[in-house]
Amino acid sequence: MKTLIYGKHPVHDALTHRPDVVEKVFVEPEQHPELDALAKTKKVFRAPFDEKAIEKKIGADAVHQKIAAIVDTEKLTADFHPFLETIRGKSGVALALLAEIQDPQNVGSIIRSATAFGLSGVLIPKDRQAHITGAVIKASVGAAFTIPLVMIGNINQAVAELKDNRFWVYGLAGEGEKNVRDEDFSENSVIIVGNEAHGIREKTFEHCDVTLRIPISPNVESLNAGTSAAIAFYEWKSKQNG
Repeated sequence: MKTLIYGKHPVHDALTHRPDVVEKVFVEPEQHPELDALAKTKKVFRAPFDEKAIEKKIGADAVHQKIAAIVDTEKLTADFHPFLETIRGKSGVALALLAEIQDPQNVGSIIRSATAFGLSGVLIPKDRQAHITGAVIKASVGAAFTIPLVMIGNINQAVAELKDNRFWVYGLAGEGEKNVRDEDFSENSVIIVGNEAHGIREKTFEHCDVTLRIPISPNVESLNAGTSAAIAFYEWKSKQNG
C-alpha cells in the first residue's frame, strides 16, 4: 500500500532511516535544497511539488511545508513471526500493542512515545485499526521510520504467542487492578492500549496477566490513549534503569 507523507521532518526521517520505502519525493530544490540533495544522495526519484495536487490528496489544512513523498507502507511494516524471531531470547524487551486505536493522532503519538522510551516494536492489527497513513507518520514526527511497526492478524492469537515466549501482558484500563507506578516490569512486557471509546475488548482483557491503571485527579474522567500509553512506557523505562 502506498501513502503520501508530508512535512520536513517526516520526509527527512524517511530518507535518512528508511530510504528503501521511499518511492518518490515531491520537492522544489530552491525551497528545500537539503532535502533535494538528500533524496539525490539516496537515489530516490524527485519530482516538482504540485501544491494543488498534493492538497487535493491530503487536504488544504494539512501542514505540508511544500515537501511530500510517496512511501510503501508494506515495506515499512514487518510481519509478526519474523519479527518475533529477532527478539526471541532477549531480555529487557517491551512491545506496545494497539488494540483497535482509531485516531491517527493517537497512533502516531504512541509510536513516537514507544520510540522515545526504548520499546522494541509497535504491534498493529490489520483490522479495525487506523492504518499507517501520512497523518499517522506526521503525528509520530518521523519516529515511524525508526522503530519496527509489526502487523498482526488476530490480537488474541498474537498475545497468546507472546505469552508462550515468556512475555508478561499488561492491559491499560481506567479500572485496572494495579497502579502502574507499583509494577516492577521485571519480565519482558507487552503493553496493550485499547480503543479510545471502548477500551480493550473483553476477550483480550482476559489474556492480560495484569491490568494497569494510571492515577489521575477525580476531576478528570480519563486520559486519551496516546497520553496513557506514554505514561505507561515511561514507567516501564524507569524500572529498566533501576
